[in-house]
Amino acid sequence: MRLLLSKNQSFSRTLLSQHQKKFSALYSFEESRPSLTSNKFLLIQNPIDTLPYIQFNQRGNKIQLNKDLSLAELEKQLKQTGEIKNDAEFYAPDGASIAKVSKVHHLLHIPYFVMRLDNIREYNVMSEKSFSLRNKKFTLNVEEKSVYDACKDLNMRDQKAVEISRFLSKFQNQIQVKPEWSQNEILIVIREVLATKARNTKQEKEVLGLQLALLKKQREPTYKMIAEIETQAEKQTHRVLLSFCSIFVTQFMLVQYGTYIAFSWDIMEPITCGMTLGDAICSYFFWLWSKKPYSIAGLKEFFFERKKSKLIRRNNLDYDNFLKTEEAIQIIKNRLKELE
Repeated sequence: MRLLLSKNQSFSRTLLSQHQKKFSALYSFEESRPSLTSNKFLLIQNPIDTLPYIQFNQRGNKIQLNKDLSLAELEKQLKQTGEIKNDAEFYAPDGASIAKVSKVHHLLHIPYFVMRLDNIREYNVMSEKSFSLRNKKFTLNVEEKSVYDACKDLNMRDQKAVEISRFLSKFQNQIQVKPEWSQNEILIVIREVLATKARNTKQEKEVLGLQLALLKKQREPTYKMIAEIETQAEKQTHRVLLSFCSIFVTQFMLVQYGTYIAFSWDIMEPITCGMTLGDAICSYFFWLWSKKPYSIAGLKEFFFERKKSKLIRRNNLDYDNFLKTEEAIQIIKNRLKELE
């Protein structure tokens, strides 16, 4: 019993030292976070079937990130695509400069890094790989894949199936070290595997929490401006809808006035037919132009988006960057729910 307790105590001290060592970078990241001045966000996309890439805007070129690509080579690609003229500088979360001989894939597992282009533009760069585990099932080895398939046959969710397959694989590797095990030794091995899993989960939660805080901080000024723009667009759209309603009411009143007071239905019938045909033609051309139904909801959506786009351009907002930030926030929130 004393031997077992001493083993557990030494194991706990080892875990604590490893935990503190791994999280020292995260603490420095948390301390340096308030000093960030850039609200530009750039997400490194990690598709399943192609290489990771970065794209500065929706119409811009995709810059492929090979596994062995160095930061110096990335700088050359940025010059070739016209994104920079002089140089690019890279900084760690604590503000330290990153050497350009470093490989890009080494930066994909930290919360973020800063990329400064021509000393003018500055981006906080995050990798989708650092907070999205949607591709993890494609990195399982043969043994893990067999367990994963068995879990999926039991209608288990992807995340739980991946975790169980990884757990059983680690446990199997541990017990293959020697041929015979006592019950206490097996319990210790199970605790070690579970402790490793818990430590990794806690580390991932902390990284995700820090990334989420950073993204929300980046989003805050733009989010307030977008809210004001949407309020203005809503008011202007309301005026346009009132104008359409006024036209319809005026048509109805003119038809009633001409039918019962000024003229008769014999005279107003062709006029009414012409007005109806004109409305139908207008609605058809509206559908061709906007690809939206000619209804109150369709008119409201069309004019709201149009006014909103104009106000965004007038205020020089980077709306693409805002949408990327929103997407990243949603991915992180979904992942945090899976870890709970």
